[in-house]
Amino acid sequence: TLITGEIEITTFGKVAHDILYNMAGEIDTTFDGGMITGIGVDGFYQSAENITKLNAEYALSAALTSGETALKSMRVIGHYENGNFETTRPLEISMRHSTATGQMQIIDSRMSANLKIVMRGVAPAPSPIELQINPNGTRNYSLSQIMMDLDTGYMREFVKTHAKF
Repeated sequence: TLITGEIEITTFGKVAHDILYNMAGEIDTTFDGGMITGIGVDGFYQSAENITKLNAEYALSAALTSGETALKSMRVIGHYENGNFETTRPLEISMRHSTATGQMQIIDSRMSANLKIVMRGVAPAPSPIELQINPNGTRNYSLSQIMMDLDTGYMREFVKTHAKF
């Protein structure tokens, strides 16, 4: 992963612990390459040939709750204070066949996020999937919302013709 960014942080204190604990400021970073753990859309597309209307719910559920996905790029802009972080502008994620935007926060080392994921090629005009990642790691999303738009035949052809996309 290549990480570039601008960080403007202020701090104060008498010892190293004070200086670390009192850090606060703005962060604007871009990640090029790397992996996202906990979302497996790469595996979903890799198994496109085997996905049917009957098993698509299981495949989608697995893609939204586990696995790894190669990251093309991710831009994160937000405020850092005393170990906690919260985005101040929408998070932007680009993956091989998908994109996502949303908000993220890390409070007491526990991350939560609200994302809208667009999985290209699952339908001629795919709707965003709203995914909420809770601080305890559980996920909220609506499979019925996703299944209304899913076209498995279209997805199989998309994956074949967009192998290098």
